[in-house]
Amino acid sequence: MRINFLNDGHRNCGGCLQLIKYANLLCDMGHEVFLTYTHSFSFDLIEVKAERVYSPELRGSEVPDCDAVICSSWSMARKLADLPPSKGAKFAYLQDFENWSGTSEGIIGNWRQPVHLIAVARYLVDAARNHASKKAARIPYGIDFDIFRPGNKPPLGEGVVIGGLYNTMPRKRFADLLAVVEAVRGKDVPVKLEIFGAAERPAILPEDAGYLSYPSREALREMMTRCHVWLAMSEQEGLHIPPMEAMACGAVPVCTDIGGMRDYCLDRETGYRVDVGDIDTAAGRIAGLYRDPVLWQGLSGAAVDHIRAMGSDRENAARMVEHFAACQGLAGVDRLFDFTAVNHNTHATLTEYLASAEKQLDRDEKAYADSLVQPVIDFYEEQAVNADHPNVFSRFQDNYGLALCLQNRIYGETRQGFLQRAFRYAPARPGVVGELARAKGCELVDSYQNPARFDGKLRIYLTLACNLHCEYCVNEKTRNVERGRTPAPPEQWIEALNREQRHVVFTGGEPFLYKGLEKVLTGLDPFIAVSIYTNLSFDLREVLAKVNREVRFFVSWHAHQKPDREVFLANIRSIQANPLFSLTVHAIDAHENQHLLEADLAYFRENGVDIELDVDQRDFGGCLQDQPRTALCRRKIFLFDPEGTRYQCVSRLMRADRPMENLFSRSLAEDICVDTCPDYGLCAPCDGLGETVMGVLDHDAPR
Repeated sequence: MRINFLNDGHRNCGGCLQLIKYANLLCDMGHEVFLTYTHSFSFDLIEVKAERVYSPELRGSEVPDCDAVICSSWSMARKLADLPPSKGAKFAYLQDFENWSGTSEGIIGNWRQPVHLIAVARYLVDAARNHASKKAARIPYGIDFDIFRPGNKPPLGEGVVIGGLYNTMPRKRFADLLAVVEAVRGKDVPVKLEIFGAAERPAILPEDAGYLSYPSREALREMMTRCHVWLAMSEQEGLHIPPMEAMACGAVPVCTDIGGMRDYCLDRETGYRVDVGDIDTAAGRIAGLYRDPVLWQGLSGAAVDHIRAMGSDRENAARMVEHFAACQGLAGVDRLFDFTAVNHNTHATLTEYLASAEKQLDRDEKAYADSLVQPVIDFYEEQAVNADHPNVFSRFQDNYGLALCLQNRIYGETRQGFLQRAFRYAPARPGVVGELARAKGCELVDSYQNPARFDGKLRIYLTLACNLHCEYCVNEKTRNVERGRTPAPPEQWIEALNREQRHVVFTGGEPFLYKGLEKVLTGLDPFIAVSIYTNLSFDLREVLAKVNREVRFFVSWHAHQKPDREVFLANIRSIQANPLFSLTVHAIDAHENQHLLEADLAYFRENGVDIELDVDQRDFGGCLQDQPRTALCRRKIFLFDPEGTRYQCVSRLMRADRPMENLFSRSLAEDICVDTCPDYGLCAPCDGLGETVMGVLDHDAPR
């Protein structure tokens, strides 16, 4: 195989050295290997056999074409995903959760790229599963057992030899290592300290400590062979290599209970694990080994066996090549979509897949983009009918819509059916409305978008009656309002809403004019969150006192109608006094109210009530027009009239025009409402709110 290792490190650190070590092994196994690096190259502890390629920006023209390409750090995964498909099947090598070099959100976002994950430790496999819903192949570091092997150690009775790594990184907590050694000596245990590091001998070391600076592997083996115990007190590690090499030489590890060290330091089986910073316990474990040579002998033998069972460097390099081969072509694409769960993390991962596909499409890599887009479409269409994952499709359908848009770009699709699907599920996507209009043989003369996310709540007009008559109200401004509707009884609402198990908003009209509101509130499942839009302009204190459930009130003050301030304030006080209630108070900044609002707002502020001003929705271009026009309209909303009938918009609800379904007859369909509507211009003022997109067509003159 042709294999390319991407490296952005320029240090003699364990992870970077391990990458080059695998590259060397694969060269020895007969593969053609490249080492593409983005920084100045300064490795002096290991021979580099792979062909070096310098590409600071990882440009596709500079990176060699291969069968597989693997990056060494989280920060390169996104750049790796952006490379053309000719660079090979893509792999990110997870050696640590590297939040010492980036944020957790940034790291996880890069893991979500359309690249295969190879993890060196179980905790990284778990992190990929839990945060990205992705499967990571676990291939641990392998040890060269020809170099690192047991040898003759000094008798334990003469003193315990403790080995360790010197590193100045704070997360390595080298000071804790020295503190453990001193604590062991404080227990009347003779100690010899052996340390190595990629630095000159540090002044912090005790004078009697042995120190190897930039050791060869043979010199390191000789040092580790003398060690009875290997001590690692870090607060963060990937699959820390020195304890593994020391275990292969017969040392018993005493390690902090973190990261990949849990994979080989099995507490009381191959060594001891201690909490980060627990100096006393670590010292006690080492002192116990000194006083019980038989115990030490058993743990030492188990440590050697366990490390050997994890595989040699050559064995694990061969496993890596097998994984590279298994992820070629369509089989590799299937693996990218083999998720461990279906949840918000899966959705976030698919979002990254589509973003990567769009970049590839921008570079005219259509086949590669389609290999990512089509499985996303298949995934969401499967979820739409999957009873095990209810509501997944409705919650995440924006990704489905984006995938449809990208597929239309890939194939140059102009058929209305395909474009309508894209419009249906991706309303805020730039250009989608115009594409559909052109497929219908016309152009857009205007458009409107509100990208607010739909909250999924059922908005219910229990009654259209209201005790006020505000000029800016939809009831007043909608033409041909059909008021002759009989409000459904409370029992019907309770049965239907408990069946749907969706949160609800009671609006209107004035909900407190509905006879039976208290009964509905009492009968609803406590799980269902309830909001009520009300003007509180008549005395409701007795009714409010009977409500024994959580309710959020959205209260409106309509100054032009001159409600009784004291009655309004008394109702507010009643809500504030109930721990189950919460409220916000609003007023419409309409010209009818403005000459009264200043005094009203001052009065309520003096009485401890802040009122927020909302804009007058009559500025929405779809309402209050003399002549209607035809528009493509797409909304996410559930709107129900007093009889339980659903409508696409408030305007249609008020006119009882083109009903969609009835809540009382069956379970609800999806939350999307789509139509080619001839009534743009007759919309209610609030029909521009929420997740909405409209495109006005030019094929008909105003009627």
